[in-house]
Amino acid sequence: MNTKISAIILTKDENPDDLKSCINQVQSHVDEVIIIDSSNNSSAEIISNNLNAIYFKKKIGDKHINGFNDLKNFGHITSKNDWILHIDVDEIFSDSLFENIDFIIKDTEANAYSFPRINLPFYELYPDYQTRLINKTSTEWIGEIHEEINVFKEPTKIEQLNEYPIIHKSKTQCLKNEINKRWKSLNKKRNILICSLFKDSTLYIDTFLKNIENLTKYSNTKNYKIDLNFIEGNSTDDTFMKLTKWLKNFTKDQDKTNHIINKINLPSNIHRFTSLAILRNMLIKYGLKHHDYVLMIDSDTLFDSTLLHQLIESIETNQCDVIAPMPFIQNFRTHNNDYFYDTLAFIDNNNINFGHLYPYSAELTKKNLIKMTSVGTCYLARAEIFNINDFSNYNITKCYKELANKEPLTYDSINTEHHNNDNMISEQISFFKKLKKHGYQVYVDTNIKILHVNLEELGLSWH
Repeated sequence: MNTKISAIILTKDENPDDLKSCINQVQSHVDEVIIIDSSNNSSAEIISNNLNAIYFKKKIGDKHINGFNDLKNFGHITSKNDWILHIDVDEIFSDSLFENIDFIIKDTEANAYSFPRINLPFYELYPDYQTRLINKTSTEWIGEIHEEINVFKEPTKIEQLNEYPIIHKSKTQCLKNEINKRWKSLNKKRNILICSLFKDSTLYIDTFLKNIENLTKYSNTKNYKIDLNFIEGNSTDDTFMKLTKWLKNFTKDQDKTNHIINKINLPSNIHRFTSLAILRNMLIKYGLKHHDYVLMIDSDTLFDSTLLHQLIESIETNQCDVIAPMPFIQNFRTHNNDYFYDTLAFIDNNNINFGHLYPYSAELTKKNLIKMTSVGTCYLARAEIFNINDFSNYNITKCYKELANKEPLTYDSINTEHHNNDNMISEQISFFKKLKKHGYQVYVDTNIKILHVNLEELGLSWH
């Protein structure tokens, strides 16, 4: 980093470990760390000296110190650099901020920068903008209690940097390494890959694609970048032709939307679970690049334009790794009620058996979140989780080569005997069991709902 920056930390009776962590997170990224301590003990001074931070003992009531603004302005006077980064002990800054700070300062004419603050664990007041990076030659702090920055030189500009959020952790939150592991990439501009499978879909495909179109347009207003990945397999109708035509027309007006569409025919002797696993794996392998989230959504669902935004808000607010809506299904088989909760979500029974929620019990649905072992039909997942997917069980290497050579895609099963067992566990559940082993959290948010089309009513069967 070429820009010389002084970090200023105000402390008062802080937890020693928190103070050490705060100093360590910035020390390698700034030119100096200044501690202004109002504590009644000497622990902050000892820690500062051990970590080579510059230490001052100052508190409100001292000469010329009437409020927090005076403490911060004192830091400006004692710092040797023009650019100041103000940090609270219980805040965590994005690593990418320090990686890009030279570019940020040189690329704009702002005198100060504010960041959205995420107040864990319940996201109160988000985005809760906090001015943290400032040029002391053109600014000063005013206000004794709720201090704020005053820019007194032109241009009087404070720029919001939404892509570098501050995490404000409560005293009960996990340490920095765990937060960074799960939420390092959290920012306002999100890249999402939407994946869907298609088969014999022409009776309802127009509605589904219209919903995707509306969802994409709405998501663009939320600063989301949407890419599409469609795979059609073993259709007997003109589904593939309809998809191709729609994508061609849709992307004319959506020049920033990348899209992939592939057709693949699978051998009839492959178990239905295996065929779904192959197609899902191909969706991820073909489509996933630099995305923050993946929305897996079956093409026999109906939903409104806000679905993706609701799921993103839920997954980030609840700090989980997979979030699914509550799907309803229409006129299902012999059930008399018009709607009931869909079965395509699974719950672990004492770590032994997997069972359908068939339907969800009234007691469960009183909760906003239901912790799941597996979900299907539709779910939003952080892209990172697909790193643990096991592609080795399926002979999709040949398909990859055909794709690269722009050949028609086919699939040859290596071990169909293994996959023809009707009692085998669904690959979908198997994948989510791996997530559970790795400590990932999967939930259904009962406040978000979609409709799952009953294909039997249309004389069709998805599988």
